[in-house]
Amino acid sequence: MSRRVRRWWNIVGKLWDAMMDWAEERIPDELSLASDLRTMIEVLDLRAETASYAMAVAGEKRGLLEQAVESYEAWGREAERFLRSGDRQKSERGLMRQLEEKKKIAALTEECRGLQNDAERHVRELRVSQRHTLRNIITQRALSDRWSLFSKGGEYGNIARIARSVSGRIYE
Repeated sequence: MSRRVRRWWNIVGKLWDAMMDWAEERIPDELSLASDLRTMIEVLDLRAETASYAMAVAGEKRGLLEQAVESYEAWGREAERFLRSGDRQKSERGLMRQLEEKKKIAALTEECRGLQNDAERHVRELRVSQRHTLRNIITQRALSDRWSLFSKGGEYGNIARIARSVSGRIYE
């Protein structure tokens, strides 16, 4: 082989190596993929805890609202009972307490609505994150399977052997 041809093959070989290095840098290794998946799963757990907490807070407020409604109804019954017995002063006091409970119910209703919307938003975010994480797990497993086929043989392994043999001939 002439010197010029050998120099040409060396240039082609260096270009080949540069392209292979560039492609290798673009493909993440299995360790970084596994680390990314662990991080995604941790974030998913945190989102689940956040959604659970938001739902618990909304449920707690809902309980307070139900208590306020029961108290409102009880004060109404109490005022009615005092009115029937002829004690107007206690009846008016019961109606005043009932009005206080009505204001409390209005405030709690508004607060419950906001907390319920917040909890629903957290649940939606959790579901989106679950789908995203599941998709990434499936992708990572597919990449891992391809890499194992590539390194063990099979369809992709043949390509790797051909590439190694070609690059070995270029430098000979």
